[in-house]
Amino acid sequence: MVKVLYLGPAGTYSHQAVLQQFADEELIPTNSIPSCFKTLIEDEDIDYGVVPLENSTNGQVVFTYDLFRDFMQSEEEPKLEVVGEQYVDIAHCLIAPAPLEVDKLRKIGTIYSHPQVWGQVKDYLADLEKKYGKFTKIDCNSTSEAVTKCIQEWDSKERITLAIGSRASAKLNKGFIVDSGINDIKGNTTRFLILRRRKPNNRLVTDCLPPNTDSKKVNLVTFVTKQDDPGSLVDVLNVLKDQRLNMCSISSRPFHADSLAGRKWQYCFFIEFYHSETTDYELLMEKFDEYCAKWIHWGRFYRNPSYYQVS
Repeated sequence: MVKVLYLGPAGTYSHQAVLQQFADEELIPTNSIPSCFKTLIEDEDIDYGVVPLENSTNGQVVFTYDLFRDFMQSEEEPKLEVVGEQYVDIAHCLIAPAPLEVDKLRKIGTIYSHPQVWGQVKDYLADLEKKYGKFTKIDCNSTSEAVTKCIQEWDSKERITLAIGSRASAKLNKGFIVDSGINDIKGNTTRFLILRRRKPNNRLVTDCLPPNTDSKKVNLVTFVTKQDDPGSLVDVLNVLKDQRLNMCSISSRPFHADSLAGRKWQYCFFIEFYHSETTDYELLMEKFDEYCAKWIHWGRFYRNPSYYQVS
């Protein structure tokens, strides 16, 4: 049986993502995104890892982005590759330890949730604060952990303790849903990447999980330009243009390495582009070598059909 790591505990949106891809396999929760990376690299009994990458409302999951970036800063070869992706609809609920009705709430003391959640329910929380006064927001490692803490700290005689999480986390931890669909933006979605240990000296990763439909392949590359001269980023992107490759995303994270001493504000760029059967990948790699101080091809994987769904 295949063993798969995910950001636990059970009942999180990460748990939902791993179920979508590996429903019949052995699913193993970890307590953080870094531990998911580390365990997958070091434990050869583990086959895959599933980690959140970005949210359609909040953008980057910086823990994941920075772990990819850290490989760029290291002199070591990358230890992982990306072989697939999953998308999970994020439908947040306001959860209580005991049955309550949203119009009968009283003074709220604390609300627990994952840090990524606050920006997704900002308007809803502002409305709660107007109705019931100020309350404390406390970060948890997961929405499932938030529900657990909410239940553990319940005191019916004092201020109400609540959590924000999924229906699955409420059901699993025996919490009660006070209000559902509280996202400020409907159709909120989180994208997850599926990771696997990388073979040594494998600069161009082409193997991936089989698709569930006929879909395009996407390449993920990170790179640092050789210099900050005008056009240095354009030089790299023109490599894609010359090969008629369609870039579908670009983002960046701050980058620092001893090899680039004195340049505190250098950046690591993340780009994704669609695969083409006519692409000369040998030439592509030569051009990346020419224009990049360092670059890593993380994988070529099938675009999940959920990417195209309209909210």
